[in-house]
Amino acid sequence: MYNLKILLVYGKKGDERFYSARNVLNEFKSVTSQPETVKQIDTLMQDVHSNDSLLEISLKNLLEGPFSGRDEKDKAILMIVDDLEKILVPPAPNLDTKIYSLQDQYKNTLISIITAFRDANTESRLLLTSRYDFDLFNSSDKNISRELFKLSLAAMNEREAQKQYYVKYKEIADRESPKDQKDQKDQKERIKLEPARVMAACLGNPGLQDKMFTLFTQAPPNYKQALEQMESLKTTEDAYNR
Repeated sequence: MYNLKILLVYGKKGDERFYSARNVLNEFKSVTSQPETVKQIDTLMQDVHSNDSLLEISLKNLLEGPFSGRDEKDKAILMIVDDLEKILVPPAPNLDTKIYSLQDQYKNTLISIITAFRDANTESRLLLTSRYDFDLFNSSDKNISRELFKLSLAAMNEREAQKQYYVKYKEIADRESPKDQKDQKDQKERIKLEPARVMAACLGNPGLQDKMFTLFTQAPPNYKQALEQMESLKTTEDAYNR
């Protein structure tokens, strides 16, 4: 069960189409080198392209077939649907809830994935990652997100926070022009990141830290102001709770 191949479904910002039904099936090609399995995937992709409601049964065919864990040529998989917050919708301000929902165009895809893994006789497994809790209702008005085992990650330590920043910095720096990089470098020499302060202000929350690191790489003065305001708010709350 633990010798699983990783299949990653992940969409960068602006590339949310990678969460589409057809792309989910296409990603199965990355975990097989068997021509007959690739041919089966291509056929299923054509079917789903014509009718995306066929995604659930198509996934189940793959999970109980070549990726069942009982096949001699292909291994079972761990499908990771990563960064779901990219296709989530925040609750309306007038609602007394913090629970998000899915964008309409991706609801059927995620419902099909969860249902196929739930019902298939397979050793393959499913892992979803999201910064936010969400509801997902199927056609029978059943909230199938309640069937997921939810596990909250522990707060990051300082070393993990620094690593998160370096990844974010490289991602943004690769998109900047040389002049932008020089301007940002000049500002960063005057304003230090201080990951330990960010971690303390964000209480180790990876999502909030990511926003602060983005702000630091794009607008250091705004980062400094935001960090000081967060620290001030935290100090006020700590004093109130004593």
